[in-house]
Amino acid sequence: MASLLSLWAATMLLLGLAEELLYRGYPLATLAGGMGFWTGAVLLSLLFGAAHLSKPDETVMDIASVVFFGLFWCFTIQWTGSVWFAVGFHAMSDYADLVLYAAPNTGNGGRAVAGHLFDIVYAGPGWLSGGQCGMEASVFSFIVVAGMWLIFGRTWPSPPLRATPD
Repeated sequence: MASLLSLWAATMLLLGLAEELLYRGYPLATLAGGMGFWTGAVLLSLLFGAAHLSKPDETVMDIASVVFFGLFWCFTIQWTGSVWFAVGFHAMSDYADLVLYAAPNTGNGGRAVAGHLFDIVYAGPGWLSGGQCGMEASVFSFIVVAGMWLIFGRTWPSPPLRATPD
């Protein structure tokens, strides 16, 4: 079991790294220089959400949550001046959802991934439980991300000074 959990951890770390570099690393820095940080952040977060449309049975709530997570990670990049917090948070978020808490995932036919740690049943209406899309499609996901946004902004040191303000 421990080796499977370790394999999932490495997989989620690579997934977080790949998606953050693809949707928020260099592309965000480049777009921020040309069109402004938040315009670039919104565009890339919408593209990040659109990329998840290829998974079967996606819902509007799930895609909106993916976009909202993307905007949060953009905020952490702007605030820290680095992509690394976003990479780690993204990886751990996916690991917790899919591997620790066995949330269903539409990319896996609405089932939990093999080798998950806990056997949790997600019952109730989809807007509360996330349904077959998993926890990120729950209304609570938006509340949690909004709370993280506030906590991060209040507890992390002030953002670094930049030569060109947005």
